Amino acid sequence: MQYLANLGITVFTSGEHIYDKVEVAGAADLQRPNSGDSLFNDFPRLLRPANFEIQGPGRGEVIVETNQGKVLVISLIGQVFFRYQNLSPWTYLPEILERYKKENLAGIIIDFHAEATSEKVALFRHFDGQVSAILGTHTHIPTADAQISEKGTAYVTDVGMNGPADSVIGMKTEVSLERFLTGKYTSYDIAESDSVCLNYIELTLDSETGKALKIDHYHPIVDLK
Repeated sequence: MQYLANLGITVFTSGEHIYDKVEVAGAADLQRPNSGDSLFNDFPRLLRPANFEIQGPGRGEVIVETNQGKVLVISLIGQVFFRYQNLSPWTYLPEILERYKKENLAGIIIDFHAEATSEKVALFRHFDGQVSAILGTHTHIPTADAQISEKGTAYVTDVGMNGPADSVIGMKTEVSLERFLTGKYTSYDIAESDSVCLNYIELTLDSETGKALKIDHYHPIVDLK
């Protein structure tokens, strides 16, 4: 993670697996936030989903100072098809926005980590005009619906993954096939590949109004040979 930070990445968002590794959850009791050593101590801009049912270490939003003003980045997680019944993003997001309403923000960007495409689109429709961008993540495959609403909110259902191209959404193909063909549970392993998928969004915001002016979705495959 330090390698990525050294590249200039300022904020890291996450999803339902954020506490799967002990080096992230640390020695903390997950029912007592910030009660022990964890990766969050070294990387305060590593975000867990703000409305994650397990309120462990870390935080769900952060303000980033830019040369165009303050940008609020929020990590949210959906409720549909997840192993945990996460707190409602519909009621949790307004609470976050209320806390920062007195800040002079140049933009508000949300990473909505959700399984159901309908849930992502619905969140976009409901909070349209209240935030600069809602960028969907989790399903690993980029979607072809990048857009900006009339109210100035940019949206895409899924940005897509960054990872090995020769894989099944990042995992070893043979392992994934065994699960589908036999029904047996096998631990996923990250694939090794000579090429990688780079999926990302480039946003242009109006720093005075916080409205999105442009959204571009890129998804090249880069050969590492």
